[in-house]
Amino acid sequence: MKKLLVSLWLVTLFMVSANAKPSSGSSKAILITIDKYASGGWEGIGSAENDAKAFQTLLSNKYGFNSVELLINGAANRSNIIKKLGEMAATAEEDDNLLILFAGHSLEIDGEGYWIPSDAKNANTEELIANTDIASIFGTSKSKHILFIADGLFAGKSFKSPSFFIENDGKGGYYEKINGLTSRQAITSGSKSPMAGSGENSVFMKYALNYLGINEKPQLDAGEFYNLLRIAVYSNSPNMPRIGHIQNSGHEGGQFIFRITTKKSEEPLADKAEPVVEPKEEKCEIVASIEEGSQVTFRNLKSKIRVVATPTTANYQWFYNNEPTGVKTASIAANKEGTYKVIVSTSATCKEEISSIVTIKLPPADVYINEGNSVEFTMKGELNAVCTSPNVEYEWRNNGVLISKDKSIKVYQSGIYTVTVIQGGKKTAESKADVIVKPRVYRTQEGDEVGSIAKKFYGDASKATIIYQANRLKIQKNKALANGIELLIPLEEAMKENGANIETTLKIAGAQSFAPFSMPGIYNDGIITELVKESFKLIGQKVELDFLSLNQVKGATFNGKYAAAYPCQKSTRDEQVLLFSDPIYQVYNVFFAKKTTKVDFSSPKKLRGKTVAVIRGYNIDEIEKFYKKRYIKIKPYRSLAEAFVALNKKEVDLVATSQIVGFGVIRKTEGLEADDFKTLPQTIGSTTLHLAVSKNHPIGKDIIIAFNQAFKKLQDDGKAGIIIDKHLDKFQDIKP
Repeated sequence: MKKLLVSLWLVTLFMVSANAKPSSGSSKAILITIDKYASGGWEGIGSAENDAKAFQTLLSNKYGFNSVELLINGAANRSNIIKKLGEMAATAEEDDNLLILFAGHSLEIDGEGYWIPSDAKNANTEELIANTDIASIFGTSKSKHILFIADGLFAGKSFKSPSFFIENDGKGGYYEKINGLTSRQAITSGSKSPMAGSGENSVFMKYALNYLGINEKPQLDAGEFYNLLRIAVYSNSPNMPRIGHIQNSGHEGGQFIFRITTKKSEEPLADKAEPVVEPKEEKCEIVASIEEGSQVTFRNLKSKIRVVATPTTANYQWFYNNEPTGVKTASIAANKEGTYKVIVSTSATCKEEISSIVTIKLPPADVYINEGNSVEFTMKGELNAVCTSPNVEYEWRNNGVLISKDKSIKVYQSGIYTVTVIQGGKKTAESKADVIVKPRVYRTQEGDEVGSIAKKFYGDASKATIIYQANRLKIQKNKALANGIELLIPLEEAMKENGANIETTLKIAGAQSFAPFSMPGIYNDGIITELVKESFKLIGQKVELDFLSLNQVKGATFNGKYAAAYPCQKSTRDEQVLLFSDPIYQVYNVFFAKKTTKVDFSSPKKLRGKTVAVIRGYNIDEIEKFYKKRYIKIKPYRSLAEAFVALNKKEVDLVATSQIVGFGVIRKTEGLEADDFKTLPQTIGSTTLHLAVSKNHPIGKDIIIAFNQAFKKLQDDGKAGIIIDKHLDKFQDIKP
């Protein structure tokens, strides 16, 4: 990614002796300014050259620079810049003070910053000067202190923000201390290009020139200079200046120091900087503190941090984790954990900085249902969650099925309604209500039609669709109504507002790798898949199929994600939570073994010591009995393919499964050959496969009853047998 910016770079290199006495070396500068480029694609705001000349006058007259060399426009080409900087770095003595100013365009390419010399024709990096190359030029410099000041974006791996340096503690010997430690610092304007100010200087350069011009402190370190700049620049532009250090350059935490070498009367201000001079006799007497303290723990998300300051007319600027917030009042909302910092100021030079570390510990939210834990409604009702904490999320379930994420819900069906509150991504509490909704029902009589019933209750025969939808598993369109059928006559609003509870399409989960019964990709996705779809089609019920692993289908149905699942086996444990259809298919289970292995299964005892691979989710009662009697060892696998691979590697002795399913998996598993396996002649019992529905499903019983009736009709018409025979023919024709 490339980011175009106009930047003004000031690299100041002051050398002072280890004993912190004023430098006896030379102060030299190279000022590089570019307003005209070989390519017309780069244009500036017209202040770069003026800013450089203003700095030239200021640094020469006030801060004692001995010589200043200018590279302007055509002279600031790539080879000349590199040559001049190289000569400066190579010839610098330990006590020399070096300054480098760059005013021109820059680019950021893939996280690296580049200067654009005047002869660059495009953004090819070979025509540019990388910031890391500039750092390398001065990497071996003898200078003690280096300061980069950039009116723009200082980019690249060499710059790290925030900076680490020793700050003025007000004690004697401070400047001697920081002068003795090597420093490699940088101050940037915080923007990608110079922001035009009210005069002919950019905002950043206006205040940089101003504060260096009005400075009366004999020694002013980089951190102090930065603190002056950031208030003024941030108050007059959208940018917050940054300070950092140059990485891997020998930075030891010292600071660059500006030293005045002339008397005040000799100090000219920059002609075009339009300085804002603070009152000379101002006394800085700010007294400020954070009312809540330097460390505070809140137990809600509505707390605030307040500053108490004298004078009361002070200005405020708040930061959160060192990032500006834009808040400029005496208080700030503290709804996040972190460090809140405020700068209290009465002028650019009179300020106080204080901070507070905020921790938020919310009490665990509790919830209850306002209507109680046992509720009875007639045709409809409403449940309302009451929570002890704000800013939580809600989840409502009816018999385990997610129905809403609102605080309140309308209720049209009986069931166990559960509301759960989620706080900070964690479930903290729940409440349940046993709800009975007395439905409006109608028992059909001779001569009734659905349209006439709709006319009676809704005043409009065309609303018969409402009755069909509510009773779709009991009645079918275009067929006469039998006498004595008990029909649910829902409120019209229930169908409109709570349509999610009255399903028009059943979501059903099938096993994804259980050929030939259920497996996407084989003929019509398997025998039972087609039988289930055709049965529901007979009663006009739409279905939507997803395929899961065999050991997941029951759980996904019990948890309410799917209305039904197949092919499922019955077990005493499963029948406690699931409703099962009549048997759809009966399979016979056998042991598979390697063809070269001799196994005696004349009686279960002969299997003693054998390890049998079984599939999670597929239960064979006889295998459980053999295991309990310690005839065999069991090793479970997630899929039959894994089990047969283990058998092929002789990691197990046998695989227990349906014969037809077993050979189907072998044929489809890479690296396995059907001729390498055999089945033992004795069967190990049979298993019936079913459609299963959670007992918690609001219309679970109706689904099972309707499916059983439809499947029986499919059998009676001979269609079920035709479907099964066709699948078996297709399946047995599969070549290894």
